[in-house]
Amino acid sequence: MIIAEVLGVRTGDFSFIPEIIDEDRIKAGSLKIAKTDPIRQTLVGLAPVFIGLIIIFSITNFFFKAIIQQPALLLNQDFKFYFAKALLLYLIFIVSNTMFSSKKDLESALFPLVFLLIIALAFWLGGFKFNLSFKIIGLFDNLIKSLSLGLGITVLIDLLVLGLTKLLNSVIIR
Repeated sequence: MIIAEVLGVRTGDFSFIPEIIDEDRIKAGSLKIAKTDPIRQTLVGLAPVFIGLIIIFSITNFFFKAIIQQPALLLNQDFKFYFAKALLLYLIFIVSNTMFSSKKDLESALFPLVFLLIIALAFWLGGFKFNLSFKIIGLFDNLIKSLSLGLGITVLIDLLVLGLTKLLNSVIIR
């Protein structure tokens, strides 16, 4: 919604309450936006993914990376420390499972994708080369490592929740 407003796209009704559509699908929330050009519609549609990745990167980079590099930080910590980490893990779980764009969000994404591919092809055919400094390469390296760690934590949390759900389901069925 914020990205739509920043880009000047009028917004309508929104909902944060999950809704069961049918047996296999759940609608996690919705936002109605006015008709707009394909580029802005694609940016609004992809905003949940980008914002979700930024949140996961931030949590991983600023909180969990230090613990992985120095496991001794886990020793002799008080309850507040563990409670804060549990809340951050829960936030990663919630964000990672709700940050996806819907099919409707991506309807107009083909035009901007083709446009970017044509520009990239023109640069490549024109012999244009990018020279990146080691500082920029280091920033990209840090970004990718933190995102990999964050998404790995996400996979582990999801597997844990899935396993506990399957276990609970089998116990209830028996």
